[in-house]
Amino acid sequence: MNKIIITIILSCSLLVVAFGQQDAQYTQFMFNKLALNPAYAGSKHAFCTSLLYRQQWVGIEGAPVTQAFNAHGLIHKRNIGIGVSIVHDEIGLFNNWVASLIYDYQLKIGKKGKLNIGAQASLDHIRARWDQSSADQIGDFAIPEENNTLMSPNFGAGLYYHTDKFYMGLSMPKMLRSSLEFDSPQPGDNSEISTRDRHIFLMTGIMIPMSKTVKFKPAILMKYVKNSPFDFDANASFLFFDRFWAGVTYRFQDSVDGLVMYEFTRGFKIGLAYDYTLTELQNYNDGSFEVMVEYCIIPKDEAIVNPRFF
Repeated sequence: MNKIIITIILSCSLLVVAFGQQDAQYTQFMFNKLALNPAYAGSKHAFCTSLLYRQQWVGIEGAPVTQAFNAHGLIHKRNIGIGVSIVHDEIGLFNNWVASLIYDYQLKIGKKGKLNIGAQASLDHIRARWDQSSADQIGDFAIPEENNTLMSPNFGAGLYYHTDKFYMGLSMPKMLRSSLEFDSPQPGDNSEISTRDRHIFLMTGIMIPMSKTVKFKPAILMKYVKNSPFDFDANASFLFFDRFWAGVTYRFQDSVDGLVMYEFTRGFKIGLAYDYTLTELQNYNDGSFEVMVEYCIIPKDEAIVNPRFF
């Protein structure tokens, strides 16, 4: 009976993902902005690479598993940021790769502010692994006999304003609304599972000094998708000795998350996050977790003159 209940809940959750929040979500969104906003490229004034692994709803078969690779930097003399983002997302029978090339231009606003205007071109590769499905009846014609693949190009844009102590970004990583229709090997037998809708992200954060060794860094990420409930993540983190982050995030009507990050050497950080589910799924999973590693090559004068906490 429990297995049947889990299957029903997961199926409903997959439908929410397929028809609502389709892009991968991240608990450590404040450290993984490039995957959400192309205008973030080069904003650190350093060449940075990062790897992220996320496993959602541990213990439920077919739950989302995400890996992300980001690399970006700034061409200083031209105020041009460039980057690349590769995201691999698995959920149920669907395996999705998204590769993006990113470009942005940085404008100086006032004495301390800068505005990045970014654009990206991306390509989605989606594979439906029907051979891994378990049909209740032999010869169920609702399930294709062979696996399907789909290639879907797209482009996106974003704005990212930042100072040493504040940031705000607005982005739409995928501006084209495309149909996810798989070509079937049998003529006239196409399988349409969903439509990829436009996702809009609004992010903001601020750094507030509490003492010489402690800084308060709240951040908010708001997400909007057509025909999907309004969603946001609100985070409150503290930075100790400019090395150790610790914080908690509330994801609207979904989870409470804890995260920590430590900078072991100059530019090298490792972050961990754990999500505690607040919905009925909490009875069937052991939560979600994330691991993130980032390494930045920081110019010596940049670190001394202009430290960037974001």
